[in-house]
Amino acid sequence: MRVFKINQYEAYRADEQGVRFSINKPTDDTVYYKAEVESFDIDFPDGFHVVEDVFGMKYLRHGDDEVIIQEDEKGLYLLICDGSDKKVYITKQNRVMIPRLNYKQQVLKEHYNEYCSNSGDGHGDGMTFADYVKRESENDPDFWSWLYDEGLDSFEGFPDDKTMKENLQILINW
Repeated sequence: MRVFKINQYEAYRADEQGVRFSINKPTDDTVYYKAEVESFDIDFPDGFHVVEDVFGMKYLRHGDDEVIIQEDEKGLYLLICDGSDKKVYITKQNRVMIPRLNYKQQVLKEHYNEYCSNSGDGHGDGMTFADYVKRESENDPDFWSWLYDEGLDSFEGFPDDKTMKENLQILINW
């Protein structure tokens, strides 16, 4: 399941226990929305399941007990809120990090709108935003460096090809 990092200082129910994560995709109107989004996949151990309320919010449970996804110096863990404070450590898969995701999507949308305005029919000649971003990623030699902030102190290196393709989909669908 895809898990999204929550900004500790803006997070819904964030506290001194550390960074929290959500199985709900952040949106502009959520309390825990953050411009720099880290997301990754995790596999839940046996006994953990997801429930969804009438509003579409998803919650992680172990039996009837709420489960919170957190991270500490040892790694990522599931905290079972049953009074025992039991931690079940899990492994991140396909770590994904696009620094300043919203800003980068905004820049690409502005470039796409300009492209559409200058096209023959004034609407991009049938090219969708997704097509435009894919074309830019294939044709612009600086696209991936720009996307991952290569050259900045925060640059962590390029991910593998599979993760880069997943990141492209996140960028397009965000």
